[in-house]
Amino acid sequence: MTYPITIAVTYRCQAYHCRLNGISASSTSNPQAAAQRLADKVFSEGTHIARMVRDCSAHEPGEWAIEPATLPAPLQLAGVRITLADDGHYYLDVRAGKSAAFRAHSRHGDLDAALGRARSVLATEAAA
Repeated sequence: MTYPITIAVTYRCQAYHCRLNGISASSTSNPQAAAQRLADKVFSEGTHIARMVRDCSAHEPGEWAIEPATLPAPLQLAGVRITLADDGHYYLDVRAGKSAAFRAHSRHGDLDAALGRARSVLATEAAA
């Protein structure tokens, strides 16, 4: 399959609609949501992203490109692991490289805090 895959997003009946290979998706909120929903239906969720090529108007369809989601090189090497322990805490472990071992990083009382800290750690690793 060659990338990017271009799709048309149209506005009709108070919703944005798009179709690819017989699979359709729609959204009442915005064309980005419809295009991303289609990408998630056609491919595994989170593996492809939809980006706008040409915005749609009331009379003209918009054009969107579906491409594989890629991570910057530093993020491909860094990794995090979140584990729920018997004590009810979420433990965050971090590894700096693909072949490096995970090291203990922090302990959190709820999953949202652990995920927030994991995002922060990955952003710091990407900036380094």
